[in-house]
Formats: sequence, structure tokens, C-alpha cells
Amino acid sequence: MIEDVPIVLDHVTIRFEDRVALDSLSLEFQRGKSTAVIGSSGSGKSLVLKCAAGLILPEEGNVFFEGGSIASMGEGEFQQMQARTGFHFQDAALWANKSLGENLSLPLLAADPDLSDDVLRSKIAESFASVKLDLDPSLRPAAISMGQQKMVSFLRATITRPEILFLDDSLSFMDHVSSRQLIARIEEYKEAGVTIIVATHNREVTGRLADRVIVLSDGRMVASGPYQEVMSSQDPVLLPVLQDLV
Repeated sequence: MIEDVPIVLDHVTIRFEDRVALDSLSLEFQRGKSTAVIGSSGSGKSLVLKCAAGLILPEEGNVFFEGGSIASMGEGEFQQMQARTGFHFQDAALWANKSLGENLSLPLLAADPDLSDDVLRSKIAESFASVKLDLDPSLRPAAISMGQQKMVSFLRATITRPEILFLDDSLSFMDHVSSRQLIARIEEYKEAGVTIIVATHNREVTGRLADRVIVLSDGRMVASGPYQEVMSSQDPVLLPVLQDLV
């Protein structure tokens, strides 16, 4: 089972004050597949990704990575997990007090603290070139547009060539040209067999990337299955969510 399912959420519950954001949610993410987590605003899409990546620990239930509970991991084990995963944040989440180059260096140095400055510069330049991003690595995030910040954030998530890639509403704040460029880049990772988990409200992203679709409503899973099966459903519970995709 572990060979095919690297990430499992087992009866995960998260509350914010008196609101249940995830309600005893259980689901699995299959290795080498692209899974779209969809749902209306506030349904829990981003929380699912952050739990699956170990960025948030649930109040109840467990999240397992390669069969081991993330909550039980030591610092070394957690760092090893992070070295195998990448997270593209909805709001970019770049460190404001660090340059673009320093932001991209962080995951590289976490994976290999002995990397030389020359190697770091080379990897950063290669990463920028992969998306035709012509920016001075010495700039701070505040000096570039939000769309450019989102692209740099994607490069930070992928610069270590992760096995598992989490994408939280990746196209927000991006113009049409940049969005299409980013989708094409993500498709390259999909074709390379990277496990992709994307939280999205975008019909094109879902259609082009998803092998499987998970539908959330009020922190609960209301549907899960192959893309065509879920997206063609006439279930009255699902139709409002499917019709609301932009």
C-alpha cells in the first residue's frame, strides 16, 4: 500500500475557534498521479494540502508520509520529507527580507548545506531560465510584481526536483501568458511522474492536470475518483461545485 500511496490523511480534524474546517477527513494521494482538490471557497482545499505536506498538524487524526506519522517524526526525518516535497503557496510566501536568489537557495541548502556559491548561482540561473524569467536574483520580492513572485515561489518549490509537488491555487495573481507558461511547466513534471496535488478552483488547471479529483464541501469529502467520472457526475451535491469552476 505504501508503495502506491505515499500520503494518507486518516480522520483528520482541524478547528478554528468554533468552526470545524476539516471534519474527520480521510483520503489518499496516489504516487505518480495528479490529484485536483476542488471545492467552493472555505471548503478546506488549502488546509488539505498544508496537512498533507506537514505544514499544519491536525487536532485529531493522523497524516502519514510513506507509512510514518508526520506528527511522530523527529527533526531529521521531517527535513528528509521536506527535501522530497515542494510547496507552491497561494500568496507566494517569499521571505521579504531575503533576495530572490536567497529565497531559491533555501531549499537547496536544506537538502545539501555544503553547496558552493558557484553551484547555487548556477542552479538559480538555470531555474530562472526554465521559465524564461529575466530577473536580477539580488532583488527583494517587493521589487517585483505579485505574478512574478508567484513564479519565483514555484521555482523555489521545484528547484530541488521534488518527488511530490503541492500546488495551492497556483494561477492566482498571474496574467494569462504567465498562467499558460506555468501550466505547461507543471505538465512537464506530471509527464516525468512527479506526484502532484493541486488545490484549485480553475477548470483549465483541473482539466489539464488532474488524473483524479477530490471534491470537498464544508471540510468533508463528497466525491473522489477518476477525472472523467467526477467531472461528468450529475449528482446534485456535486453539480454546484462543478458549475462554479472558473
